[in-house]
Amino acid sequence: MKLANDVPEELTNENRNSLLENYHSRLAQLLALPCYFDETFHDIRKLLKDLMYNHGFLERSISTLMPPMLHDLAIIETLTAVLGDFHDLCMALFFLGPSHLFQLGNDNEKAVLDELSMYFNLRKENIRNEMLNLLLPLKDQIEKK
Repeated sequence: MKLANDVPEELTNENRNSLLENYHSRLAQLLALPCYFDETFHDIRKLLKDLMYNHGFLERSISTLMPPMLHDLAIIETLTAVLGDFHDLCMALFFLGPSHLFQLGNDNEKAVLDELSMYFNLRKENIRNEMLNLLLPLKDQIEKK
């Protein structure tokens, strides 16, 4: 009930601007990192998902406070989809890791899962490169703003 009491009756321009400034600041921090770890990509995805889900409420302010690449909902959806595919592969590799595979007694199963793990690692690297190519223009736009 306390949460419901803290919600403003309407979303003011000040609320929108404050939220978008927070999104922009956090995204700028993440994209400015010298290297991106798997968790960095996941944090970027969560931020973009928030922006995507709230896009309808924030649309009037997005064009002035966010980089041009994030004005288009379709672009945000594309970015989050690729980032989601990457995260799915990270999770698959986690479950194919040694801590889970030691329970298998069958060498044939282990060999198949090792091969699957190699495929997922290759796919993960390909998606990582794709994400970097998609995020580079966004990083450039944020640095210019």
